[in-house]
Amino acid sequence: MAIKKITASYNTGASLTVTVIDDETGNILDDTDGIFRAEGLAADIRMAIPEHLVANGFTADIKGLYEHSGNRVPWPDGDKTLLFRKVGSDDVIWSDQMRTEADTEVPVDTKEILDRLGAFTGTGENTVLGFFKAQLKKDAEIPSDIGGSFNPATDSQEALQEKLVNGVTISTVQVTNGVLTTAVTEGSEVLWKRGDADRLTVNLGSAYAKAGSKFYLCIKANQTDNNTAAIVNAECTITDASNVVGYIDLTAAQMAMGGKYYAEIERRDADGASNPRTCWEAVWRITQDTRQ
Repeated sequence: MAIKKITASYNTGASLTVTVIDDETGNILDDTDGIFRAEGLAADIRMAIPEHLVANGFTADIKGLYEHSGNRVPWPDGDKTLLFRKVGSDDVIWSDQMRTEADTEVPVDTKEILDRLGAFTGTGENTVLGFFKAQLKKDAEIPSDIGGSFNPATDSQEALQEKLVNGVTISTVQVTNGVLTTAVTEGSEVLWKRGDADRLTVNLGSAYAKAGSKFYLCIKANQTDNNTAAIVNAECTITDASNVVGYIDLTAAQMAMGGKYYAEIERRDADGASNPRTCWEAVWRITQDTRQ
């Protein structure tokens, strides 16, 4: 249990008491045992707050400073109202506020900041720093407050950056030109220089795997055109059937005409035509190069 300290400044030589009220429940601190009880049930609601003098057990005299410290029982979280009186008088000479969280006093002006930050446990990695470390570093501890399947080793910014550098799958659907020279996801654009012959690496993921299937890259000027009008309608070479990983080599002749096209990778049955399913699509732009 943490020590809670109540202090006040007043004329030296006075005999003061303090009444502590829990704002949320209205319960009052009972000085007989330190427990907050409902109004009318607390036997002694006026706790003595002695002056900071050697005669009162302190190590030095600080006249005019009144102080009480205690840790008999844990206090409830939240704001507390403090009412100060002189011994023998019912008149409140002044009032004050204090706040406790996890049985520890916190400055009242930090309440708004704490509320905006949210309910961090505040232990181990469950702090603002711990959350930032988990987001940024792959070797960081996992804050238990996060919950779910988040893991810094695979989901942190450092881990994701390494995936991009190494060319590993960054989403369920990924197509790469070379080693992540171009990484595209569905609905994005692929830029290709006119006349470039290059290999397009395909990595669609296990969700599209189907025994005996073939995968075709089809690129057309108009989405409604027949496949016979496509500038590319060719089968991909699949090297890992379970994860649908492979490639297709595009020729300079296929990429000879600049302009805007529409591309998709389609899964078809073994006959190359039946049961087509689109696995990925994007806008494909063949841009003008300086070579003529």
